[in-house]
Amino acid sequence: MLSRNSLNVLFNGFGENVFLSWLLTINLVFIGVLASYLNIPEFYWLGNVLFLALAFWLALTSLKQGIRHTFSSFIILLWLLYLIFSFLFLTESFELQKVGFKDYLMPTLFLYFISYVRFNDFSLELFYKQIRFISVLQVPFVMHQFFFLAHNSLAEREMDWDLIAGTFGFNPEGGGGNSAGFLLFQCYFITLCIARIRKKLATSFDYVVLFLAAVTIFFIEVKIVLALVFFIMISVLELSDIKKPRIIFTSFFVAFSFIFLIFYNYNANYSTGDREGRGMDEYVTNVYESYFIEEENGHFDSVEVSRGLAIKIWLAKQTEFWPKEAYIGYGLTSSKGSNEYIPESVMFGSPLYFASTQFTAYLWDTGVIGVLVLLLLLFSMLKDSAIGRRDSNVYVSIFSSGSMFIIYSMFLYPVYTLSMHANAISFTVMAFALSTCLSFRMNRAEKL
Repeated sequence: MLSRNSLNVLFNGFGENVFLSWLLTINLVFIGVLASYLNIPEFYWLGNVLFLALAFWLALTSLKQGIRHTFSSFIILLWLLYLIFSFLFLTESFELQKVGFKDYLMPTLFLYFISYVRFNDFSLELFYKQIRFISVLQVPFVMHQFFFLAHNSLAEREMDWDLIAGTFGFNPEGGGGNSAGFLLFQCYFITLCIARIRKKLATSFDYVVLFLAAVTIFFIEVKIVLALVFFIMISVLELSDIKKPRIIFTSFFVAFSFIFLIFYNYNANYSTGDREGRGMDEYVTNVYESYFIEEENGHFDSVEVSRGLAIKIWLAKQTEFWPKEAYIGYGLTSSKGSNEYIPESVMFGSPLYFASTQFTAYLWDTGVIGVLVLLLLLFSMLKDSAIGRRDSNVYVSIFSSGSMFIIYSMFLYPVYTLSMHANAISFTVMAFALSTCLSFRMNRAEKL
């Protein structure tokens, strides 16, 4: 039996920080590498198992500390209860429940209990160095994937961008890579590093890694970097900077210059086929047309529908009669296409895969109510991060800038990709950033 003193040592915050640190290392380094290079996608399940294990540890911690809530953590609890309701009463088959448990319940349970992690200056400094190390580690993997894999894709594409994802995982057969998650992580580190520079805590090594992280972005083609650069700028600038024109001008100059170089690099070096040799004006026009003008192909006899078409079909089918499923959803993972293993996920009698993005997946699975709950959570946590940025503790301020960047990104990523929902590695980046926000607010509320 453990004595009371032993339990106090075990649960004084050290254990949960070590556990969280190991989770970051395993999920952000080892799982993606093993799953991709060994072509064993089952490794991704390990990430969700670790979520559940840490959630159990933190549940014990919360019982010792006493159950506490902030408004944001209460919304997460509400979302968890809503998912349990959908799991029990709307998700009918075992196969769908199994996937729903992995993709919905395990990550949400983890996100709720991670608010009980207790950080201090020492642990935050170590976490920053760990994130910096993982950022540096991306460089050799990106180089290998760019020079040896992307140009020799099994998908028979001249340049397979999906194979460039650092340690964040890719599909060796082409397609389905996690470059969006890789980009989010690198931008998260860049945000932390710039915030650290502004607090005059940076070392020369920080500047070197900042440069390397920025360089790796030139090796992938994820056009949402346009928005992420401005999210970084908003997250590190302060209200007092409005009165400092030099800082504002420098920030916009650096942001626009970086974006121009990225897109010039995309067009000059990576345009293939009939798009080779385009001018920058034509490149920008093609990007605009592909996202906003061109009609998207797809119909009920297809296997997978595109981002925009999934929303159009949802609107067409729901807004005519507004059935109850439009509000509460059709059940967890119902947006997934049917196949020989999951025949129950056929929607409207057709084997369609509606989970093109996180937004469309949540519309189909949890309905309008579920989407509104998550929007409320994002706005609540954005407010928490804004409060944390003004904290007198420099570490709280730095990591609050990081969580603010992630929250801004979460308004964009759900309409672009499904990676934050279906990929344990990408979810780890988001969950860690949000854990700092939740923990800072929780401890502040406790002090008050």
